[in-house]
Amino acid sequence: MLELFWIFWTTLFASLTLNTFFPLTHQQRPPLGHLISFGASWIFGDLAPQWVVLNIGVLGFLLAATPASSWTAGLLLLHGLCGAALLYRWSQQRHLLTHLRVETNTSFEPQRTPALDWWPTVWIPKAHPLGIRRLSGLRYNEALPDSCSLDLYLPDSLPATRRPLLLHIHGGGWLVGTNNQGLPLLHHLVQQGWACAAMTYRLSPQHRHPAALEDVLSATRFLQERADDYQLEAQQFFLSGGSAGAHLASLAAFAAPAQGLNVR
Repeated sequence: MLELFWIFWTTLFASLTLNTFFPLTHQQRPPLGHLISFGASWIFGDLAPQWVVLNIGVLGFLLAATPASSWTAGLLLLHGLCGAALLYRWSQQRHLLTHLRVETNTSFEPQRTPALDWWPTVWIPKAHPLGIRRLSGLRYNEALPDSCSLDLYLPDSLPATRRPLLLHIHGGGWLVGTNNQGLPLLHHLVQQGWACAAMTYRLSPQHRHPAALEDVLSATRFLQERADDYQLEAQQFFLSGGSAGAHLASLAAFAAPAQGLNVR
């Protein structure tokens, strides 16, 4: 029975790893297969460290329960290659930050982010590294429900120079989601000299479009009006988001000029 589980677990882990690198595209059929492939690659790829830790635990149990042999050694080698590939791909996401260029008159010295600083943020919601101050639950529009707020992440001590700001908008199909999303990215950017904010907004179907878009614009206006309070560079406001949040960020970027807002 354990031999069958060995084969099943190895096949599953190898298949999920392969799918992370080569998921089905929307042009491939059937559509249901594309959705399953996309969901699996998203969860497995973004949570690669957790999956590797889980895999080590499962393999430890299997090795303790079955005698060592040449075929178990071969399966272990396959697991090792898959785990190394996953972690390599996951680590490359950090290098995307090197392509962010900020045109500003202020200067700040980038600092490396030790792994021990950001690692808890992968596991514990709302955890943040040392040296970062979080201002939680800032109401960006008093006319909206209490759930519509933002968390602002700043260095422990406000610098003499102003910082560019990234406002991050969570995903969730416009239906669900919290501003816990994207925290490792925001923490990393704060340690690189940015200020960052993560917001919540009114969700569907209780609130129809353009409610969520209006909330993003309200949050942007709230932060720009308080740029002096938090030493923000008002001409260096950026929007980002994941999934539905990326859609809202794009819409807000196009709508901002008509609202008298300056975002990138």
